[in-house]
Amino acid sequence: MLVIAVVVVLAGGGVAAALVMRSRAVASQTGEPEATSQEAKGPEKPAALPEVVDLGEFLVNVDSGGGMRDLRSQVGVEVTAKEEEKPKAGGEGEGKKKDYELPAADLLRAKDAVVKQLTASDFAKLRTVEGREELKKRLAQALAAALPKYEVGQVMLVSFVMQ
Repeated sequence: MLVIAVVVVLAGGGVAAALVMRSRAVASQTGEPEATSQEAKGPEKPAALPEVVDLGEFLVNVDSGGGMRDLRSQVGVEVTAKEEEKPKAGGEGEGKKKDYELPAADLLRAKDAVVKQLTASDFAKLRTVEGREELKKRLAQALAAALPKYEVGQVMLVSFVMQ
């Protein structure tokens, strides 16, 4: 009886080894990467994903060289809390996607930074794609300075109307 049990255990081990070798061979032929030792250990603490914060709509005057012109824009920004600072969830109701909001003081600092950058812009430059991309870079830098508790990612100009 003992001999039969040993044979069954060894045969099961051999079958398992053959299946593992075959799956690795198939993965190498299809170009799929093999599981690393870190993946085998289990999931690690996930990195914080950026939250998109709507800073709202802005209506500012921009100098066009020949007088003041209007610029209306809605601005959004990706932020990731550096430490335990988490944007608070807004909205109500279960099962709904929640919007994230910055604390009131941080939101005011962010809006002030956006207004400063928008009003310092050149109307003629903003008419070009390059000018708007430059504005987005300036906004990201200004928001990073205004929000030291957050990593500032992509700045999005959700709407952009010049008159």
